[in-house]
Amino acid sequence: MSLLEVKSVSKSFKGLSALSNVDADINEGEIVGLIGPNGAGKTTLFNVITGFIPPDSGQIILRGEDIVDLKPYQICQRGLVRTFQIVKPFLDLTVLENVLAGAYNSVNDKKEATDIALEVLEFVGMTHRKNDLARILTIAELKNLELVRALSTKPSICLVDEAMSGLNPKEVDDMLETINRVRTERKITVLIIEHTMRAIMNVSDHIIVLDHGEKIAMGTPAEVTSNPKVIEAYLGEELES
Repeated sequence: MSLLEVKSVSKSFKGLSALSNVDADINEGEIVGLIGPNGAGKTTLFNVITGFIPPDSGQIILRGEDIVDLKPYQICQRGLVRTFQIVKPFLDLTVLENVLAGAYNSVNDKKEATDIALEVLEFVGMTHRKNDLARILTIAELKNLELVRALSTKPSICLVDEAMSGLNPKEVDDMLETINRVRTERKITVLIIEHTMRAIMNVSDHIIVLDHGEKIAMGTPAEVTSNPKVIEAYLGEELES
């Protein structure tokens, strides 16, 4: 049984189709990439999976349970969490306080929550920033904080929305290493949206490709990059450059 199953999910906004009968299976322990041109429906799919918007039809199955009617916090409590492309920290709280907000989703005890928060900050090398306000962090540190807050909820699957956008090549490499460690060391399954092709091809076991709200391909990075539909819809310029 797949850890996460997306079954025939459709969503329209004012008559415009954002998702059309999208299917996907995410197996435990995988890193799965989600790619496609702007407007393909990637973030809409994330929003549907995590309960921020309801689908018009279809099912989202997490460990055999349909979670479509659950609130985002209930889905998070079941082990499915997300990050946001536009980072959303509490700017006037410290880094540690930001992470505690995530930790309290899974525990009620202050000491236990603090232990979790400090451990995940150490995991990404941000312990030295724990008492700094979030508003003074660099872009790379804010991206790490977004990921750390998600990890502090103790998820089994993490949906990562463009964690590498706006980063320089060294920072991209560092984030790639962190995401790999999320899978190998923390045993967390990852579904990741990313436009940096070098990154997504290096980190993913499988890749799902959306175009105009439809899934046009799913396979290994090698299979996807050789798929004529994908090349025409999205990868043409990437492969030429």
